Amino acid sequence: MINKNIWTLPEEIKIEASQYFSTLLISKASNHIKLARVSVSFTKGSPESYFIVSGIVKEDRTHEAKVVYKKRLIGTPDGPISTNCDCHQWNAETHCSHTTAIYLTYYLHLYHEKNISIDNSDTGKPPIALDSTFAVSPYEYGSIVTAPHHLERAPSNSTYSSLQYLLHNKKIVNFPIPAPWKGKIIIKIISTEYSQRDDELYPTIKFIYEDEDKNHIHEISLLENLYLFNWKNGENYHLPSSLKDFVQKIRLQMPHVQIDDLIKIAQKANSEFVELIVDDLPLHEIPERPANVRVHLKQGKRKSLIDIEVYFHDEQENLLPAPDFLTAFTFTGGKLSSFRTKKDTYEFIHELVSSYEHQTEDYKKVIHTSGNRSFWINLITHSFEQEKAFLYNGKSRTLSSYDTTFVKDLFIAFVKDFSDLFFRFSKYDSVERRLSYAVSTTMLFQGLNQFYNKMKLNNVQIFYNDTQLNQWSSKIRFERKSSTTNWFDLELAIDGKDMDIVNNVDLETGIALTKDGLVLLSNEQKSILKFVKKYTTHESENKFQTQDEVTNETLNRFVLPFNRARIFELFELRKLGVDGALTPEEVVLCERLSSFEEMPEYEIPETMKGVLRPYQKTGYNWLKFLYENRLGACLADDMGLGKTLQTITFVQSVYEEVERVLIVCPVSILLNWEAEFKKFSNLDVHIYHGGDRHYPPEAKILLTSYGVMKKEVDDTFADKTFDLLILDEVQHLKNIRSQGAYAARRIKANFRICLTGTPVENDLAEFYNILDLSIPGIWGDLSFIRSSSNKKSRLLARKTAAPFILRRTKGQVLTDLPPKIENNVYLSFNDAELE
Repeated sequence: MINKNIWTLPEEIKIEASQYFSTLLISKASNHIKLARVSVSFTKGSPESYFIVSGIVKEDRTHEAKVVYKKRLIGTPDGPISTNCDCHQWNAETHCSHTTAIYLTYYLHLYHEKNISIDNSDTGKPPIALDSTFAVSPYEYGSIVTAPHHLERAPSNSTYSSLQYLLHNKKIVNFPIPAPWKGKIIIKIISTEYSQRDDELYPTIKFIYEDEDKNHIHEISLLENLYLFNWKNGENYHLPSSLKDFVQKIRLQMPHVQIDDLIKIAQKANSEFVELIVDDLPLHEIPERPANVRVHLKQGKRKSLIDIEVYFHDEQENLLPAPDFLTAFTFTGGKLSSFRTKKDTYEFIHELVSSYEHQTEDYKKVIHTSGNRSFWINLITHSFEQEKAFLYNGKSRTLSSYDTTFVKDLFIAFVKDFSDLFFRFSKYDSVERRLSYAVSTTMLFQGLNQFYNKMKLNNVQIFYNDTQLNQWSSKIRFERKSSTTNWFDLELAIDGKDMDIVNNVDLETGIALTKDGLVLLSNEQKSILKFVKKYTTHESENKFQTQDEVTNETLNRFVLPFNRARIFELFELRKLGVDGALTPEEVVLCERLSSFEEMPEYEIPETMKGVLRPYQKTGYNWLKFLYENRLGACLADDMGLGKTLQTITFVQSVYEEVERVLIVCPVSILLNWEAEFKKFSNLDVHIYHGGDRHYPPEAKILLTSYGVMKKEVDDTFADKTFDLLILDEVQHLKNIRSQGAYAARRIKANFRICLTGTPVENDLAEFYNILDLSIPGIWGDLSFIRSSSNKKSRLLARKTAAPFILRRTKGQVLTDLPPKIENNVYLSFNDAELE
């Protein structure tokens, strides 16, 4: 930059002026010119004959001065010079410093036009001025002038309006009155021509003015964010408000503005007024390449930490810079360290996520603790306003596009799935173009499944120890091998990979760390494995290995004895994608029950017509329906609501279809059962009890006690199969480990009914026991059942048992019951009803 203080008045002008003005006036006038206080507003004529020049000079106030020269008056008493000024020092004979300054300025214009070098007039650079040139010019065309005194030769206290301007054609003009804006600004960026500042490389940037006729004018300056000055013709334009904002954003980042910064700023500018050209291509013509993402998970140097590395790349796998939104959210290489404390940082991150989710600006409440408040606001505002962010690749001359919604979602996923502490060890390596984080193994595995599912929607690849993370593609299948009336064998076939998952899965997180890498399970697959682990651990009676005939893989096979009542369990597995265990008829039955709206109506035996109350008819229909479908039932109505009557009605309706019926009850009500049969039916019953008891071969309905059942389960009842087994007051067998419960399970029966007014008195294990007596095998192997009762186990019990247990209280029978079976189910735990 040329020294602004070297300006001196040319000697020949001093000699010319000394004919009419004193040395003191010339000195003062020169100082006015040097300090940019002089502005010529009118000139006419030439020194060869006459000239008139007028203007203003700013000193203590603005003074209007005028000089008239008439060559023909040389040698006359008045002389060729006459002046006029409104200052107090002026008089016609001695003049004043203001008129002297106007005179000198006029001659300086003539001098400069005659003597300024024209070597650069056709090069697109400002003309080379003599040391005596007082008019200002830019150091280079096509740039932003950040203040008036940053123009070449401008005094430090100058203003734009006080300066005179040396145009490209060597003419000197005063600051013109700004005209309304027309045309547009073109920003031409050359990425291959760099200037070096502070050991960093920045592109060459030039501003070009396109006028209304589409002419491109390079000889311009942007005077701050106020005016565009045309050095070619001296025109000056007001910048419209949108351009003012645009130029101001660039000024704030000068001189270190980069291409991507300009692209970001240009995105928000009015395209009517701004056009960006990068390496001779308009921004909208530059090929766009969407950025893809890879996430690598690796065991960190510390065993308790997992390193997470995030890379952005193009279609050709070339690494791209990470979007500046994500790089900003790092402690090393980013801006997170700008907060006063790490606590402030995490609070800001938390509030920002909340702001994104609720479309608010609440994050601004906690941003004051950062030393880069304006940076954060600009960054976040851009993420709200723009659909895409772009980074320019100078080598391929392409734009890498980043979906800002995805970038925000990725950031939110980091926080929501792994907590605010995800950023604790955050770092961005601009050379390697790598975002890196480190989180605890526990934190990672707890949120990895959710994170994976979110990223899968955006085709993000995730790797664990360089092996791509995938969800489980299960090949587990069931094969139905044999069937009796209510029991059949299932073979569960699992190949080696699936077996590895079964053995290593964490059902809480849904992650299995196998020999082939990390495998993720969906919620449905977690449900499948809960069943499979139960089957393989508790219920398999036999296990062996075979070779698959198609794939030649080794299959682990588990033989599972299944009661038909558990077809709903298999139906749930079928909905989860595991098929092969149900017959078409059973699928139809399960579908019917799953959408059951109304109980079928069955014919009531003649002896019971007019006897049953409406709710008792419902109970009868329900028993009949379960019998037709070879299931089982637990009738748990309150005492006094007629459980015995409903059961006798059912027995009478199927009497001609069955050969043996066994009713077991406490001794105290044996005679009551006999009396009820005689009162409400014409069926013969035989009481098998007492010291001289005998079992008549022709007896179709046998009444006995729990004591007799326990004693004779291995002899009298050992070789008999009953069509119906009815256990009354079954709560007497509530202890799953009691001899009575053991004996009841040993009785062979095709259909079982348990009657009780108190299905659960103490804990969930009693309920499991009673339902298993009603429908043997409904829970599978009872060894997995624990006696603890919690909300989750109670809800599971209700869902499983819903079709098989019917309970009405005395208060309910006074109102119409809901038609759905499930709505009639009430399980009582510790005297608190669970509805």
